[in-house]
Amino acid sequence: MRSLDLTEDENGKVIGISVSQSGMAQFMRCPESLRRLWLAHHMPDHPDATPWWVDVSALVGSAVHEWVHSVIEDFQGMRVEMSANEVHDWFWATIEEDEQGYRWGKYTREQVATRIDQGLAGATGVINEMYDLGYDFSDTKTCIAERHFTSSTYDRVIYHGTPDLIIMSPKGTWEIFDWKTGSVKKEWQLSRHGLQDKLYAFLAGEQLGIFADSFTWHWLNEGQVTTVMLDPDPTGWFRRIEMIGQSMLTMVEEVGMFTPWPLSINDWHCSPKWCPSYAAGQCQGIHPAATHQQQMD
Repeated sequence: MRSLDLTEDENGKVIGISVSQSGMAQFMRCPESLRRLWLAHHMPDHPDATPWWVDVSALVGSAVHEWVHSVIEDFQGMRVEMSANEVHDWFWATIEEDEQGYRWGKYTREQVATRIDQGLAGATGVINEMYDLGYDFSDTKTCIAERHFTSSTYDRVIYHGTPDLIIMSPKGTWEIFDWKTGSVKKEWQLSRHGLQDKLYAFLAGEQLGIFADSFTWHWLNEGQVTTVMLDPDPTGWFRRIEMIGQSMLTMVEEVGMFTPWPLSINDWHCSPKWCPSYAAGQCQGIHPAATHQQQMD
């Protein structure tokens, strides 16, 4: 399932949508970029379709995630050792398959290799620390890694996502973990603006009957940990998610997929500092030309 999928009746009328956590996050940053991504997936020859590329730093995160998942899936009941060679081989083989599909940005190959090693070292330390504290990775009933969840339908919107790890703590409480290799976020930012904690906690509650007490982000490259205590009322986890989902459904139905989508309420992202398309004078959304020129000047 992709960031945004449409459900249509036999006459082609949209009757519902399915959205992921990443799709909602992209919609909040720039609705128009999500529309263009949908076109790239479904109508790649459409003039508005954005060519699909992946930031190479995101592929670093995927490589580290794959290694962590394989370690947990095949946990041997002992402390783990970092095995970097296999991860590097997978990473560079993936790059070679589609060199043009990845954006390097500010990174050199040597810096990317270093980030992989830092991420793996951080992941190894986290897993061993959790093992020493008594977390049981071998029981598949209380350790659920990288399982994809799909919600029921709520006002014609279906939500889906894949938590990195849901596990019972040594104290008998449920906790959700997410591994990060990007920029560190502060607790107040995650608590106020985060979507992963709310969506994943809701999905775990709805699909498994698990009510997690906390959501923990591990920034593996930086060695930092941020834990947010979750709202004890499961409906509280869902309020922000449902608001975004309904906004996406309204955009699909009232604006459509073939007309540019307007800016989001988070349009502070729309500036030369935060958006390379904006800085290049190529804002893809509906943006007042005078305002754009004023900020560029």
